[in-house]
Amino acid sequence: MLANLFLHYAFDAWFEKNYPHLRFERYADDIIVHCHSESQSIEVLHAIRNRLKECRL
Repeated sequence: MLANLFLHYAFDAWFEKNYPHLRFERYADDIIVHCHSESQSIEVLHAIRNRLKECRL
């Protein structure tokens, strides 16, 4: 339960604010992001890694 609450702040809300044009699904701590191209997926992956690092995950 606490992990879901934390990931809602650390990922869900952040992602929706920064990438409103992309869809994602999260199942517990697994996240699937739907990108339009390989280059976009690489860019988004770097941003997600940086966000999780900021949140000490």
